[in-house]
Amino acid sequence: MTIVTPTYNQAVFLSDTIDSVLAQDYPNIEYIVIDDGSTDYTSDILKQYEGRIRWESQKNMGQAATLNRGWGMGSGEIIGYLSSDDLLKPDAIFESVLFMLKNTEAILVYPDYELIDAKGGFVRKIETSEFDYCNMVKNLVCYPGPGALFWKRYFEVAGGWNHDLRQVPDFEYWIRLSQYGDFKRIRKVMASSRIHENSQSFRPLSVALAMEPVHSMVNLIESGKIRPDQKECSNGSIAAAHLLSFRLLFRSGHYSAGIVNLYNAVTLRPNIILSTAFWRVVAAALLSKLFYRTIFKTKPADSP
Repeated sequence: MTIVTPTYNQAVFLSDTIDSVLAQDYPNIEYIVIDDGSTDYTSDILKQYEGRIRWESQKNMGQAATLNRGWGMGSGEIIGYLSSDDLLKPDAIFESVLFMLKNTEAILVYPDYELIDAKGGFVRKIETSEFDYCNMVKNLVCYPGPGALFWKRYFEVAGGWNHDLRQVPDFEYWIRLSQYGDFKRIRKVMASSRIHENSQSFRPLSVALAMEPVHSMVNLIESGKIRPDQKECSNGSIAAAHLLSFRLLFRSGHYSAGIVNLYNAVTLRPNIILSTAFWRVVAAALLSKLFYRTIFKTKPADSP
């Protein structure tokens, strides 16, 4: 099996991430770390692991292109990725592979996980939900988080992450991948997601990046990437995408554009204001980023 870590200027966390993979009790892991043009001391960290991991440095290509390259380089039948500021529990790979072999109908599995702070201190446990394709499409719920694994043969069929996306490439990919089978939740904490001000979820975004949820959902629907037997699930999904873009825009200081997207969400789906998710997203837009992420249960891909 192959795990890929794309890293860009995360040297301060990188050793902990690498060590968590090397500490796995699963005997056959191909671990590939790709330095995506870092300007900090990432290369010095990687040199310390010479002979224990497979690593390369490249000009900056972005997370999506780097992941696709890493998965293409790998030889494992099962693949996954680990962000360079996240961690795996020691039994994560063994337990996940065993679960996949027992649940042969699943093409991807994902565990519960915990939030940790910048110093690795425990914040709280995140219990992920059971996979629901319709809910994922209609309400933009991103189920897989850190520790997710899937069969490489479906990567080869579905294609890789969209190189043009920077904010929601994972969510867009999970929708495309889930055309080919179900995802299964593992009810056990097997990974840690680090929350800190420099993480991708908290960086200020341009208007174009903040609008990725809307453009991605429009493209998925228009290109026929929604399951044919679940087309009705896409009803209201554009409204949910506008709601998510409102959150991203407001957090990045683009208030006028944010209000336009909030208006579009309510106009397209008036009853959305009756949902708990609506008010959680509004709270996420208005409250301090780390405060909100610490108090509320949020998904790893900024889902409503």
